[in-house]
Amino acid sequence: MFALMEVSRIQHPTGSPFLPAAIFLLGCGLAILGSVFVVGDAMYFRRTGRRFLGTSSAFRLLCPITSGGLSVGMGKVIYSVASSLDGYNTDTQGNFSWAVPDEAVVAALTADLASVSTYLYGRRMYETMAIWETDPAAATWSPESAHFADTWKRAKKVVFSSSLAQTWTERTRLERAFTAEAVARAKSEAPGDVTVEGPTLARSALLLGVVDVVELLLCPVIVGGGTAVFPDGLSLDLRLVRERRFDNGMVQITYDVVRP
Repeated sequence: MFALMEVSRIQHPTGSPFLPAAIFLLGCGLAILGSVFVVGDAMYFRRTGRRFLGTSSAFRLLCPITSGGLSVGMGKVIYSVASSLDGYNTDTQGNFSWAVPDEAVVAALTADLASVSTYLYGRRMYETMAIWETDPAAATWSPESAHFADTWKRAKKVVFSSSLAQTWTERTRLERAFTAEAVARAKSEAPGDVTVEGPTLARSALLLGVVDVVELLLCPVIVGGGTAVFPDGLSLDLRLVRERRFDNGMVQITYDVVRP
């Protein structure tokens, strides 16, 4: 979701107060504290066979990507996307300016994505997002942009492309085929959650059955066509875990995927 909104910000630099780097705020102090909680939880699990932190929202906020690779368990694969009411994340012209959030929505997304440690990209999305490391000007857009640039550089990136010759950012590896095994490997290696970035890659992930969480940011607009949020033929059982409404008319709906 972030990549989509960031491109919109670039296309409409004066039209929205949205600050891209506010997607998640991580600091060294939280990283150290998160590691303490992780170790404590692991010790508790060894004694009792039960987790006392696990997937709680408090743990998600206290275990960011700088926690040194410690974790109490495998993270989740999250497909988080902005959607029109009729199920598209861009219109027929490729426009998605209607998906730009206000500050209240930004704050909510910031809290939600604090636990993400790895991004899964296709070629086009990677080329778009690589500017956070390769273009020094990106960090000058705002103080929040500078923070996000640092955070992005610390995160792991896995790029799936059969045509890209090489990657050009740190902590990045290239995979030739997007397979369930490749996603499982990225998930097992991640100290936090994993996001699937971009609708094309997300469609493949959904059809492969590797997505654990579907999160929609419903925007108060009907666009009549464009790039669909979900692929044709997809069938999923979902369990609603959260619904949040915002004053700007957006509604965030989060579902866990129910496995058979």
